Amino acid sequence: MPVAVPGVAPKRMRLVPVPLGAPDEGAAAPPALTGRRFALLGGDGDGVAEAVASRLGERGAEAVILPAGHQLTENDGRVDGVLLLDPLAASGAPVLPEAFTVLQSALRRAPQWLLALRRTDPLAARTAGLRGVFRTVAREYPDTVTRLVEFPAEPTGLADVVGSTDVAGSVDVGRSAEAVGSADVGRSADATGPADVAGSADVVGSADVVGPVDVVGSADATESADAGGSTRAAGSTCAAMSAHAVADGLLDELLAPDRTPVVLRTAEGRRHRLDLVEAPLGALAGSGAGPAGDGAAEAAALGLDRDAVVVLVGGARGITARFAATLASAARCRIELLARTPEPVGSEDPATAGARDETALRAALAARGGLGPAEIQREVARILARREVACTVEELTALGARVRYRSVDVRDAEAVLQAVKQIHADHGRLDGVVYGAGVIEDRLIAEKSAESFQRVYRTKVEGARTLLDALAELPEPPAFAVLFGSIAAVLGNRGQVDYAAANDALETLGARWRDRTGRRALTVHWGPWAPAGAHGGMVTPELGREYARRGISLIDPEEGTLALLRELAWGEESTGSVVYTASGW
Repeated sequence: MPVAVPGVAPKRMRLVPVPLGAPDEGAAAPPALTGRRFALLGGDGDGVAEAVASRLGERGAEAVILPAGHQLTENDGRVDGVLLLDPLAASGAPVLPEAFTVLQSALRRAPQWLLALRRTDPLAARTAGLRGVFRTVAREYPDTVTRLVEFPAEPTGLADVVGSTDVAGSVDVGRSAEAVGSADVGRSADATGPADVAGSADVVGSADVVGPVDVVGSADATESADAGGSTRAAGSTCAAMSAHAVADGLLDELLAPDRTPVVLRTAEGRRHRLDLVEAPLGALAGSGAGPAGDGAAEAAALGLDRDAVVVLVGGARGITARFAATLASAARCRIELLARTPEPVGSEDPATAGARDETALRAALAARGGLGPAEIQREVARILARREVACTVEELTALGARVRYRSVDVRDAEAVLQAVKQIHADHGRLDGVVYGAGVIEDRLIAEKSAESFQRVYRTKVEGARTLLDALAELPEPPAFAVLFGSIAAVLGNRGQVDYAAANDALETLGARWRDRTGRRALTVHWGPWAPAGAHGGMVTPELGREYARRGISLIDPEEGTLALLRELAWGEESTGSVVYTASGW
């Protein structure tokens, strides 16, 4: 099937810190705090809440300290600002997904300020995903000063403040985004970016969609969020700074004139934003593919030959299946596919076998009778999913790979562990893993239910954690683990607060696994892909044409998968995350 909407080769981009300068002389004066009323939610246990309340009182403002999980209502009176301090605490249950309803209720009060404080630590699982949340909130609520303020965990340099952005050795951190013609993450929510979401139509790049799922159980609130990784000290997360120093920094942020959604502060009080800048791989990556350009040289550099074993989770559908095809063509390796879709068995019902697209399937099922509209749609999704799985297995086999498909729910920790152990036992090795599972349920924050947020967030995050934990138990973990994220995590996207948060959290999970095993972990945040062939992914031909109308370029599928192979072969192993997108947004 021809590509419905043409795609282009993606650009490799990275987030780098850029200093936030002093306000222009002609800039508007910061809002006065006198007479304003602030709700302070939670604290770090070391007096930050009390210090913030004291500083606000000195400026003539009123501060009310409330529990971290308090959901604001009209009964709380006027609220001009909401300050979420709970993420500063090092121990306790993960902030997300439970904090979503706290933030949602706060936004319903239409505050002028909504700020959260945390430390910058790439291994701090407790606050994973918050950058994605605040980037999206900033886009949906442009009239509210929305900001995640990150303080250093230790009195060290900016590289430690930046944490998982991996600036070392990637690009010149002194350059601004404007200097290289890329998107500016630091701009306000109404800056250039995706338009309003209508249903799930405005997806901005993703991994494999597997459809709505049931809510999985929440994390054990009595267990430290840092359990399972490296040992980390409990207590205040800002031990490097006094409570009053943190309070002073927060006051600076309340008075800052910019609308930067994520601000990194140093112990000396300097402020930085994160800009997305182009960061091409070195010269070797440009010539490494050889004349054929089929990825064979990259596969060889990675040690992927016919005996190698690569597991792809969510890999029978969407862009993950596309990458599986590239691996099969380049390495002829052994491929193990894990996904939730039941394994296709037997022939399809003759009543639907001749219906080749969604419209024809709906008509065929309606003609058969006995199903309501919702049941018909679910059956259409099931049939199309099983067809795509069967098509993927046939395609990979035809390309010379030895393929096996296993139906596994990534939320079932025991099932994932047993599948991983069985694969390793069968082959005696496991060379690499690609994780691309996830769901989307796009709604604006005001319309999003807590249950929906949890479904999207937990499916992606708990699934990845379950897989990585299982891999860490192997006698020899794989050489690399690739986690498919989304550009929504990097820039925010209206209607995708849960998806942005979940994909942002992948970076933390990867960093913790790398710290635990010493093996390579890479989160790839994809922009939208051009729909093509059997693996259309989230971007339908109709949405692709809408992107084209808006001037948003799409990733060519072949170019995208080869870009990932080049990244794995020639990129720095210390790189924890990277963005590949065909458009600067």
